[in-house]
Amino acid sequence: MSGEHSGVVSRQRHRMLVAVDFGTTYSGVAYCLSSNTSLSDIETITTWPGSGGSVEKVPTELVYIPGQQPKWGPEASGSHYSRGTKGHPEIYGRFKLLLDPSVCSDVYGDLDDAASRIPLPANKTAFQLCFDYLDQLYMHIMDNILEKRMPDILASTPIEFIFTVPAIWSHKAQEATRAAAVKAGFGSSGRPIDTMTMISEPEAAAAQ
Repeated sequence: MSGEHSGVVSRQRHRMLVAVDFGTTYSGVAYCLSSNTSLSDIETITTWPGSGGSVEKVPTELVYIPGQQPKWGPEASGSHYSRGTKGHPEIYGRFKLLLDPSVCSDVYGDLDDAASRIPLPANKTAFQLCFDYLDQLYMHIMDNILEKRMPDILASTPIEFIFTVPAIWSHKAQEATRAAAVKAGFGSSGRPIDTMTMISEPEAAAAQ
């Protein structure tokens, strides 16, 4: 029995914990090994496509250009795109709010007003935009950060992705966020050793 228990502890000790703050306006990621015991061991991702420098959070924004992968984060918010200017690609942001109509009502008064203030591409839903953003975020975390940080052991190291969600987020919105994240690769069948959990923002703050 003690051998089995120590085996479980050993496996837990070698998990990678990745905290994902998929925010309405900005998003960020931090990670550490589960065996780490100090806050100084937590690493924050500060390198992002198109950022041009070291930043801890990037805009939760997307730009769609035909024939290309979606531009996201700093790439979408770059100065070469003009917001609302004719002839320039539209920058889409705050789409996460549309996962929860009740939140939109609190912020904008009614859903019609929210729809006019949070435009979506003609052929996409808010869920699809969330997936597109999280898909790019997942690839960046895995390929550009963790693969370079731990190339020899990443394939065999379980990752627990921890998503923070607003305390007022409805169950429907939480499940939509979870579905978009899993579809993007977080805790999905593509890496069966990985898991995904969701905690409220107050819980995350209390754990710090």
